[in-house]
Amino acid sequence: MIVDDASTDDSASVVERFLQSDRAGGRFRFHRHVQNEGQMAAFQTGLGLTSGSFVVFVDADDFLFPDFLEAHIKAHLNSARLAAFTNSEQLQISADGQVISGIQGLAGTPALRSSRAPDGHRWSFSATRGVTLEQTELPLKYFEPLEIASRGWIWSTTSATMFRRPVLDLIMSPEARTLRICADRYVFNFSHCLGGSMLIRSVHGCYRRHAVNGFATNPVLGGDCFIGDNRKDPAELANALIFQRILRQFALFCTLAGKSHTIAMLRHFGPRRRWPKLKLALTTVFQMIRDGQLRGATRLSPGSAPARLTPGDW
Repeated sequence: MIVDDASTDDSASVVERFLQSDRAGGRFRFHRHVQNEGQMAAFQTGLGLTSGSFVVFVDADDFLFPDFLEAHIKAHLNSARLAAFTNSEQLQISADGQVISGIQGLAGTPALRSSRAPDGHRWSFSATRGVTLEQTELPLKYFEPLEIASRGWIWSTTSATMFRRPVLDLIMSPEARTLRICADRYVFNFSHCLGGSMLIRSVHGCYRRHAVNGFATNPVLGGDCFIGDNRKDPAELANALIFQRILRQFALFCTLAGKSHTIAMLRHFGPRRRWPKLKLALTTVFQMIRDGQLRGATRLSPGSAPARLTPGDW
């Protein structure tokens, strides 16, 4: 599914010519927004028009290697741990396709940044064979839900990720469409805190740096220098939207993730100061009661009859 977010260049005509070519083979569909709505809106539009059990969002300036789907499906189905999403390594490339580095993603985790942890890829230079990327299949790295709290961002970008559809269906909300850029801040953190994430330590795609990216506009400096403009990072907004989504669907999240885990997520994503968080939580819950959103809501547990959810339970 190709979603055009009301582009102002010739993107639509390029896509339409491709759809009419033999290369497309009838495998693609095209949807255009009437007006520009941003990254999250494009995500939700594409999600609503597809039905696959696994979902990959590919941003317009990135591309995937031919083995991307195989690597991610294999990680989802052949692992002893189930994850909300899998995330692989990427190469960073310039606007003209020149490789400039690996992405600052998986290497940012303390466990994988250690000199004793081998990389999943390396470059081989030969006078006869040219430059070759050699991959090594390393063990998958699973991070538990809420383990992210003390680690920060540990992943590559959106285009290096395969999500389970039920997780996306659960976390998406109309309010989240306000995230015009950096929608991955909301989707990654929310999904991870529900089902954990799996890291694939080999390269299966490229992230393009062309100086006019929505977020990653910083030059590649090495070390731990951030790739994006921190002033554009909507971390607080994303956390507030996650907090609101959990509160509005509190009974459902308790049913799926358990009451203690649901409350732990509220604590993680809620306002940092205790009293504002408590005030916001109580105000939201009682507003939901007045609006009838919690009336008749149930909390389910195996082997027991449904119990009515009350503010006291929360």
